[in-house]
Amino acid sequence: NERAERAEDARAIMAAGLESANKRAESAEAGLTTVKADLATARQRENAAVLAKEKAEEEAGNEQKKLLEENKKLQELIDTSETGELAKQITELQKKVKENEEKAINAEVEKKVAEQSKDQAVASAREEERKAAAEAQAQAVASAREEERKTAAAEAQKKLESALKNAKKNALSELEANLKRTRELLEQRHFTFSSFFTSFRVTGYTGNNSRVVIPPGVSSIGPRAFYGSSIDGISFPENVTIICEEAFGGCDSLVAVRLPEGLKTIESSAFWECSYLESVEFPSTLERIGDYAFKECTKLEKVTLQDGVARIGAEAFRGCSRLKYVVIPASVTSIGTDAFRGCGKVKIWCVKGSFAEKYAKQNEIPFGTLGAKK
Repeated sequence: NERAERAEDARAIMAAGLESANKRAESAEAGLTTVKADLATARQRENAAVLAKEKAEEEAGNEQKKLLEENKKLQELIDTSETGELAKQITELQKKVKENEEKAINAEVEKKVAEQSKDQAVASAREEERKAAAEAQAQAVASAREEERKTAAAEAQKKLESALKNAKKNALSELEANLKRTRELLEQRHFTFSSFFTSFRVTGYTGNNSRVVIPPGVSSIGPRAFYGSSIDGISFPENVTIICEEAFGGCDSLVAVRLPEGLKTIESSAFWECSYLESVEFPSTLERIGDYAFKECTKLEKVTLQDGVARIGAEAFRGCSRLKYVVIPASVTSIGTDAFRGCGKVKIWCVKGSFAEKYAKQNEIPFGTLGAKK
């Protein structure tokens, strides 16, 4: 109910802000209408001035035409006059009449031009006023909208913070429930374990099942956790990141192992003397294989490491007498002493120019280039 009331208050605030912005927009629209009317009046005056100028020019043209006709008649009179003095007087009179007419016409034209210039100046001033008013109204509308945006953003931020708080609370509750379920599964399946905040480490196994399933929530297999056990199969969750030293050492019934995606480290002697281990599937997340990790796994025939592995420890595969095929990616930059000693049939497949190729040459181990026929 409190959330609903807060939401209702927020909507009321936003509605009031929107109403205020609409009123401001209406005021701006009214101002713009007034400016448009003033501009139309100025244009009408300008058109009237143009028409007056054209009329004055027309009247001047008519007067000029009359003068030309009168001049023609006077000239004819002069030509037929017997008295030269009369002709002279008439000529002077024509000149004065023409000058007076031209002065009158010029004065009228100048008057019309001045009126037109005045109207244009008024129109220009009103246009500037209109632009200023429109700009002020636009700024007012923009300011109102910015205030609305800030209000909405603040409300959204509050809602987001509340949602994050609830999500964090729910995630914590879910994590606690998962940890509880994992602990119960570990106890039910006869594992001994230690906890690390949000994950568990299996430290031992007291059950008698031949195939073991490690429950979700376990992030590591502890030292000697299954040492000497008779298990012949094991399934890991994907959040296991490390298998500690001798974790499966001496498990001579273990035949095949699929290591989980997410695993980064296999520590020393982790699968030492698993004498019936025939196949191991290595994940793409693996980075390091410790010393003696698969030493004396005498039935292991094939090892394919994924790109991402950086180190193979000393004697990691020593004594794997049936090992024939090893793929080492270019990411490997360190291979320990005697890593493949006692693997008489082994051939290393690697990238040309890689560290693995150099290692094979230095230790006189047969090798091939990846991409070539195997």
